[in-house]
Amino acid sequence: MRFDDDDRKNLIDVVKAGDNVINDLIITANGLLSKCEDVLTGQKKWLEKYKTSSRYSEVKLSNELNELLLSKLGRH
Repeated sequence: MRFDDDDRKNLIDVVKAGDNVINDLIITANGLLSKCEDVLTGQKKWLEKYKTSSRYSEVKLSNELNELLLSKLGRH
């Protein structure tokens, strides 16, 4: 996710080192609200858009790896 100028609004003046952390949290909170509201509110329409993006891929486990994982989880 890339933050933009709108996400960098309402920052505090940096007087001490901790103020940078506060500004980073403000930017992150603003960015999440402006760019991920659908995810944060539990909407699922974003999943369909994600499935058509270049970042999406389905991971398929081999039967051998699947069995190994299930056995480690005690579900075999």
